[in-house]
Amino acid sequence: MNSGASSHMTWQRDYFDKFEEDSDGSSVRLGDNHKLFVKGKGDVMIRKLLNGQWYDSVIRDVRFVPDLKKNLMPEGKIIKLGMKIKVVASPYVKKSAFKETLLAVLKTSGLETELRNTVFHWMRSHNNNANINGYPVKEPLAYLRKAQLQWEKRIHKSLNSMCSELGVPLARFRLASDKDELSDKWTELSTYDIDLSQYRPVYAPKDFLEVLLWLRSPNYRPME
Repeated sequence: MNSGASSHMTWQRDYFDKFEEDSDGSSVRLGDNHKLFVKGKGDVMIRKLLNGQWYDSVIRDVRFVPDLKKNLMPEGKIIKLGMKIKVVASPYVKKSAFKETLLAVLKTSGLETELRNTVFHWMRSHNNNANINGYPVKEPLAYLRKAQLQWEKRIHKSLNSMCSELGVPLARFRLASDKDELSDKWTELSTYDIDLSQYRPVYAPKDFLEVLLWLRSPNYRPME
């Protein structure tokens, strides 16, 4: 908020929903008589709080001044719209009730609204529009399915290799009589003395850990 500013100004290019470049060399002059060049103007989408509800709104003819390094809203234009400006002293943040007093400061100082607008514009500039209105898009998990199939192929290859070395078929056709005999002796199988020394693990734990560590979501983009 600024009592001396004549126009809405911002230094954030990604705030603009509509933008027109300005190449005529126009400028603005600050209170210290320092001149900054205007690089364009346009419409900026914001979120406004009205009667306890948040709404999408637009500020038009906002000037883009990259060297300003702050956002300015002229008090005169706000008053002309029939609005009132109320300045409330922020209470101190108390250590004994840090969360409650901090939230109170954010609300009374207007920082809560500024934070909401900053997050709103950041999401718009990073093409996350689906999340702006509170409807997150379900993340595609095809890359996990692909990793699962590759891991299963790796297991099958290891099993086939071991069975070939031992001369033991991985699967074979059984007669009905063999199936009946196996069913009758199912509870006795654990008592059979079978030499398992030639059998090896299908995979090492480090192999599985390596697969997990190399999983990369194609939908993930690191914050800039």
